[in-house]
Amino acid sequence: MDVLADAWAVGVFARRAPAQAALLSLAGPGGWLAFAGLYAYLRVWDDVVDTPDRSPERSLPLLVAEVEARRCQAPGVVRSALGSALRRRPALQVAFDLMWAALEDDAVRPRSAVPGARLVAQQARIGSAYASALWTCMGERGAVPTELAALAIAATRVHVLRDWDEDLRLGFVNVPLEVCVAEGLDASSPSGPALDRWRRGQAARAAAELEVPPAGGGPRTRRVFSLLAGRYAAMAREIVADSDPSVPRGA
Repeated sequence: MDVLADAWAVGVFARRAPAQAALLSLAGPGGWLAFAGLYAYLRVWDDVVDTPDRSPERSLPLLVAEVEARRCQAPGVVRSALGSALRRRPALQVAFDLMWAALEDDAVRPRSAVPGARLVAQQARIGSAYASALWTCMGERGAVPTELAALAIAATRVHVLRDWDEDLRLGFVNVPLEVCVAEGLDASSPSGPALDRWRRGQAARAAAELEVPPAGGGPRTRRVFSLLAGRYAAMAREIVADSDPSVPRGA
């Protein structure tokens, strides 16, 4: 394994995702390092795509060039970190492929609302990738149980709701076009009571889904998914309260 790449990935993972880094301590050193390498590589490319001036003309050629660089095994610390992760846990290829597809979708998304089916598909890709990476790094084999994937997808939906303002500044409108049309919302910069109601409903639904006890895998794996679900359920409840005008701020 590449010691320099490992050290870089560890630093990125611990600095940019401290909660996840703590959660993955249950995976043991090998699983933790594998997740760190995958995360760090994808973090770099997420930052490349998610910029205020993003456009398909800017982002897509960069992604295409990186695919070719990986195919040619071009050197570099970032690619070495991904390579180390996949050597430690070859099954992480499933999570990687899903996340790369998610990056490609973000790269070409317009700076206005898109149909709900596209948002749902993207959240399913990201949530399924996260579930697969956790499952693999915890040492489990085979396909991720449907129940665990559903928890990760619900957590992803909450994550999107939490990052609403930040994503909107980047041109990602994460409310379905159908809702914008039905509620008379600005498809490029929606706001107002109708949007708050929609966000409350989404968060409340996700909170309920995250209350389902994890099923499948060993005790440590279920513990990881349980901690993940609990964290995002609490986050969902905060979103419900924060977007409810009847709840005094700071209450």
